[in-house]
Amino acid sequence: MYKNIPDVSGGISKKIILAALFFMVILAAALITVTLIALLSWSELSSLIRIIVFIDTFVLVLLILFAVISAKYLRAPAKPQQAIMDAVPVAIALFNEKMEVLYKNRAMAEFLLMHDLVDCETGFLEKLIGSGGLTDQDLDSRAEAIFDITVPNPEPFLTDIAILGHDGGSNFSLTLQRTGSEGGENSITAILLLNDVTMLTRAKIDAEAASRTKSDFLSRMSHEIRTPMNAVIGMTQIARSSSSEPEKILSCLEQVESYSHHLLGVINDILDYSKMESGKMLLDITSFSLRKNLDYAISLMEPRARERKIHINPETDDIINDIIFTDSLRLNQVLINLLSNAIKFSHEGGEVTIRVRELGNNEDFSTYRFEVIDHGIGINEFKASKLFKPFEQADGSITRNYGGTGLGLAISKTLVDMMGGKIDLESKEGEGSNFSFTIHCASAKADEVPETVKGIKDSKTYNFEGKKCLVVDDIEINREIICELLSPTNMILETAENGREAADLYRSKGFAYFDIILMDMQMPVMDGCSATEEMRLIEKEWERSETNFKPVPIIAMTANVLYEDIKKAIDSGMDAHLGKPIELDITLKTIHEQLTKP
Repeated sequence: MYKNIPDVSGGISKKIILAALFFMVILAAALITVTLIALLSWSELSSLIRIIVFIDTFVLVLLILFAVISAKYLRAPAKPQQAIMDAVPVAIALFNEKMEVLYKNRAMAEFLLMHDLVDCETGFLEKLIGSGGLTDQDLDSRAEAIFDITVPNPEPFLTDIAILGHDGGSNFSLTLQRTGSEGGENSITAILLLNDVTMLTRAKIDAEAASRTKSDFLSRMSHEIRTPMNAVIGMTQIARSSSSEPEKILSCLEQVESYSHHLLGVINDILDYSKMESGKMLLDITSFSLRKNLDYAISLMEPRARERKIHINPETDDIINDIIFTDSLRLNQVLINLLSNAIKFSHEGGEVTIRVRELGNNEDFSTYRFEVIDHGIGINEFKASKLFKPFEQADGSITRNYGGTGLGLAISKTLVDMMGGKIDLESKEGEGSNFSFTIHCASAKADEVPETVKGIKDSKTYNFEGKKCLVVDDIEINREIICELLSPTNMILETAENGREAADLYRSKGFAYFDIILMDMQMPVMDGCSATEEMRLIEKEWERSETNFKPVPIIAMTANVLYEDIKKAIDSGMDAHLGKPIELDITLKTIHEQLTKP
């Protein structure tokens, strides 16, 4: 199938071998003639003649042997060179000055076969360099120069081609250059190299698409962050200039709170996506009432629904085992995201239904199906397929008209997968959408579970009278906010500005003075983790002398909320972690749990 590759080993050329054979054949004929003459009168020949005859005979034998070896050399293909060239993954072909193929390696033969190209047909190079062989076209002038004998040292011709084959579209880097002359001044040899760069091209296209997507995302994030910040700053300025209008001030504060929560949601989405990408998103399994949890999620979305006169209709009649064991915070995150989308894309005055059903129970594990149904703008099937991918929304107009990061559904899908379920979408453009998901978790009936796990205590009922709390934070406004929020609980509050001051105060006050400590992590002089480690060492000293010793709970209260930050806090000796901004209900619940634990 393949022509023999030309000998490039640097040995004797075939032309020299043929000339030598021709000369030696003539010499052999002369020697044979002399030998025959000598044989006719052997007895009369002198000793000198006899010696010549013997030498002639010996030369004749050598000639025959050389002729046999040379003939074998001329007939045999250059197997080592052929094997090497066939092992090269780059497609290689040699051409003469007429653009006729002198040689092609295995990769080139396979390339021609896969792309239905014939190397011996007229205009082969024109079609190949023309990217696909669909039409004849003139050869590029730079490539023509390589085959032009009048051009002494043409530049190599380099280009990229895209061509359709039996396995789809492929991309190749093409190099064509002159390699020398074979047979005189009017003979040219050129080499063609085709390197398959399909994977690299696709990787480049994917990288460029990812770069564009992330650039769009950053632009969208800038909009999503600046919009609520503009509202917060603007409403603050309005409130400041409306000192004589209490109702207007209250309205401004409500707007500030609303947009602050929106901004926090954007930040949380970005952080959750970071956790999701690094594989560090974890579930915190607790037991809670599914119905109460659902009521809590709906209560968070009702103010937004009332603004658009939308009614949220819960349906929970098919729940048998109300107590479930999973991550309530993450379940709420999925529910709130779906409810938020349903309200956002519903028509004003419409209705959103949230339906929860228990599909079955097996060995104290239940499968629950959640559906969030709206009758809003809907979405077609093609656009729906993109919704669960990061940074994606149905189209650009969604961002312009409704806002959003494009991360909520991607994060929701990851969370549902972690909870042993699956998320799905049924939608029809112009008629509405039905987002549904399932979770699989341990479950129990409400009367089978102690009261302590049935729900979140109302923040208004917390009373920590007589309990002493040390608040450690280097930012004065943070200390002021925490103290003000905790003051209704009747807790006695003391403060420290850094870890060094806190550790010294802890030692000086002595055993059993503080009941709980709220510790920031990132502070000057001494950080919260170092302060906690020192406090635990102080407690070991007290433990040796005190009979009823009990370690004081230390809760991290910090803006460092990544997985590594939480792990670092716990490893240093802290008992729990709360992220800033402070969510009062969760903070009070955590303090209550730490104060009442055995």
